[in-house]
Amino acid sequence: MSTLQQPHSPPGGPKKSAVTVIYNGVSTEVDAQPQAAVQALLNHALHAFGLQGQPNFALFTDANVQLDPNRSLRDQGVPDGATLILRPLQVRAGGSTGRPTSGRLL
Repeated sequence: MSTLQQPHSPPGGPKKSAVTVIYNGVSTEVDAQPQAAVQALLNHALHAFGLQGQPNFALFTDANVQLDPNRSLRDQGVPDGATLILRPLQVRAGGSTGRPTSGRLL
């Protein structure tokens, strides 16, 4: 008697994937959850590069499109295995608004 085996998936948790994040020419693979807000991935990337506590960073696609930290990778069309760029946001004269001065926001 044979039994069908189901594909292995982590018990009880959301599906995980990975993306490559580049900062200052150095790349690292970061675990991501496609349905989670990009802010979670940004926090993992900042930690991976020793930049935790740095509020003025954002993730960009290789097409220079800034990812919205409040939307998911899936909602923004970012596939598993994508390469993203971690960059500081530009500071405008008179103080930081936390918003970029260049790049499109999805």
